[in-house]
Amino acid sequence: MRPYQERLLIEYVELYDKRTKLSQFIEKTINDQLTPTLRCPIGLLQAQCAVMDAYLCILKERVKCEHLQTEFEEHMYRFFKSKGGSEYGTICKKEDQNI
Repeated sequence: MRPYQERLLIEYVELYDKRTKLSQFIEKTINDQLTPTLRCPIGLLQAQCAVMDAYLCILKERVKCEHLQTEFEEHMYRFFKSKGGSEYGTICKKEDQNI
């Protein structure tokens, strides 16, 4: 694998992690499970999350163009394993439908 391809996969995994954390934060804030003092409207965070989703879609298309589906699966597997691994099968099935 070329260095730029490795960076593409790393970028996807890192963005996916950040987007997941932001989404969970937004959901908990909206459902009053968290009461953070936000200096910006929640809508701004929701817009950021939507842009992150769009960027993830672009990165997935690049993975397809580079024929990196197998490597993508390996990176996602390592990511979920490092997080406890329980959601990997569910997410990979969703990812497979999109790749």
